[in-house]
Amino acid sequence: LLAAKAILEQKKIIIDNLSRQIEVMIGEYPSGLFFGSTGLPDEILPIPSNLPSTIVSTRPDIVASYNRLKTARSNLDYANKSMLPIINLTDNSGVMSMSLKNLLDEDFSMWNIGTSIAFPIFQSGKIRANRQLYKSMYEQSEIQYVYTILKAFSEIENKLSVSKMLEDQFNALDAAYVQSAEAYNLAMDRYNNGLSDLITVLDSQKRMFDTKGQMIAVRKMLIENRIDLLICLGGRLSES
Repeated sequence: LLAAKAILEQKKIIIDNLSRQIEVMIGEYPSGLFFGSTGLPDEILPIPSNLPSTIVSTRPDIVASYNRLKTARSNLDYANKSMLPIINLTDNSGVMSMSLKNLLDEDFSMWNIGTSIAFPIFQSGKIRANRQLYKSMYEQSEIQYVYTILKAFSEIENKLSVSKMLEDQFNALDAAYVQSAEAYNLAMDRYNNGLSDLITVLDSQKRMFDTKGQMIAVRKMLIENRIDLLICLGGRLSES
C-alpha cells in the first residue's frame, strides 16, 4: 500500500509538469491549475476510407520544400539569362533605344552599346560556373523535395499499420479482461463459500487489474497514434 502511494505521488508530479507545459503552450501563466479530462475519450476519430494522397500537400514540410524548389528554379533561370547580353529596346522616354540601332549598324561596333555584350564574353567562365552552381542547387532541391514526399508517405503508412495492430491488441486484451474478471468473480465466490483461500482471490484480482491497465495503456497509444496520423496528414482527415 505504501509503495502504491509513492507511485501515486510520482504520477501527481508528472500531471503537474504536464499541466504547466500545456498552459505555456496555450499562452497562459504556468500556474499548474490546468486540468483536462479525468478519463480517456470513449470514441477515437475513425480513419475515413479512400483517403486521397493529395491531402499531404498541405503539410508544412512539403510546402516549404516545394517553395525551396521554386526558388532554386528561379535562380537557375536567372543564371541562364546571365549568359545573354542586356540590351534596352526603349530609352527613358519610351522610344526606340539607340542601343538596338547601334547594334544593327554596318560596322557592328559593340562599343556603341556599352559593356552589356562585352561583359558576358569576358566573364563567361565565371557566369558558366555560377550557372552550374545554381543547376546543382536546383537538382539538390529536386531530390530533397522527392525525399520529403517519400518521408511523409512513409510516416503515414507507419501510423496506419501501427493503428491496425494496436486495435487488434486492444481487442485481444478486452477479451482477456472479460476472462480475468470472470476468474476473479469465481475465485471470490469460492472464497466466500470457504472453498478457496484469500491468496487465490488476490492473485486473480491482480491479473484482472494488470489486464485492465494494459488496456488503458494500449488505448492511450491508439489515441496518440491517431494524433500523430493527423499531424502526418497535415492536420486533417479530409480535403474539405
